[in-house]
Amino acid sequence: MSQLVKKTLLFTMLFSTSCFLYAQNSEYENNLTGDWNGHRTKLNNSGIEVIGNYMHEFGYNLNGGFNKDKKLEYANEILIGTDLDLDKILSIPNANLKIILTNRNGKDITRTRLIDPEGGQLTSAQEVWGRGSVTRLAELSYRQKFIDNSIDLRIGRFGFGEFGEFSCEFQNLLFCGNTSGSNTGSLIYNFPVSQWAAQVKYKLNDSVTVQTAIFEQNPSLQENDNALRLNTKGSKGVILPIEFIVGKLDQQGLFRFGGYYSTAKAEDVYLDINNSPKALTKVDSKEHNQRYGYWGMYQKNISYLFNDPQRPLQLFTQLHYNDKNASYINNSINLGVLGHGLFESRPNDIFGLAFGRIGVNSNYQKNIKLQNEVAQTTIPIQNYEASTELFYGLNLNNGIILRPNIQYIKNPGGVKKTEDAVVLGLKISARL
Repeated sequence: MSQLVKKTLLFTMLFSTSCFLYAQNSEYENNLTGDWNGHRTKLNNSGIEVIGNYMHEFGYNLNGGFNKDKKLEYANEILIGTDLDLDKILSIPNANLKIILTNRNGKDITRTRLIDPEGGQLTSAQEVWGRGSVTRLAELSYRQKFIDNSIDLRIGRFGFGEFGEFSCEFQNLLFCGNTSGSNTGSLIYNFPVSQWAAQVKYKLNDSVTVQTAIFEQNPSLQENDNALRLNTKGSKGVILPIEFIVGKLDQQGLFRFGGYYSTAKAEDVYLDINNSPKALTKVDSKEHNQRYGYWGMYQKNISYLFNDPQRPLQLFTQLHYNDKNASYINNSINLGVLGHGLFESRPNDIFGLAFGRIGVNSNYQKNIKLQNEVAQTTIPIQNYEASTELFYGLNLNNGIILRPNIQYIKNPGGVKKTEDAVVLGLKISARL
């Protein structure tokens, strides 16, 4: 664990010990560091909300995988930021300015033990890992609503996460957040990578909302050296998403369906510039002037445990598809349930069960097969990976949630020759 993480955790524990005593009657009583002797409430009342969160995820390869040597890996993230109410501060109605910084560290058990290193990684058993062990500017955005809040404008630097927006209660990346960033990660960047963007939502009525945006497409933003950079050096084009949001969770269900179009040039995964298999000809790849993909999601509260509206049992499913010309991952699908308050005496606990599959583009597979035949190599052929996760989250009512989980991963890395793996996980989150 880095010295930064150690110092931050020590500070948090010491500070929370002194502050929590003053938090019992404030809105911050369920935050680990409390109300700071009333100062946090005063800041909030003046328009300054302080944001803080700590996430820590363990992964242990109980059985299977490519490397059967047992290992306990950790990945973590510290998030700090502020949400400024510009109505209170500058008398700008319905406007706010949000700034968020993150610091990530650690390793992923999927990468170090589960997959064949000569293949590729399709998903992760520790979703908080990724995008480098570095401090990043995750968001710097101005947001304002107009015409009775029916129009929501957002500009600045932020990720793709509000398109196909989904919670991140599970530890396996296949069930965490929207599918676009995890399935098109070389093109679309979710939190904590931010890029210049402008986004607008329009609420047509109580049941229908449409949103669209224009995002900078800049591969260099994935590099650690550019984690705090604000210029557009390295930009390759733009990404244009659109999404329709229809329905309500507690009625007919909530549908989200949309797609993206990228103007960035992309290499064909199979063909050369003469439309022949590039693995045979060794000629440069065919270049496409665009990439595209689609997604859909459905969520519905199918029941309420103990007839309590604060304890929904939610059914969900997500689907994603990328074009076959220039995409490594072709499709994914998941299905699961999320619930609150399984036991009557513990209304704030959360639990979930999910199943999912992610598939590699068949054209990409054909290219690797030809490479092996021509060069007499043994690069593993990736097909699909399937994951299952069961978790139970204990809400300790002081800002800490413990989510022990077990994951079963079939064909890690999409390679059928790799033994199916069982991973024991523990996801710890704390509101600071």
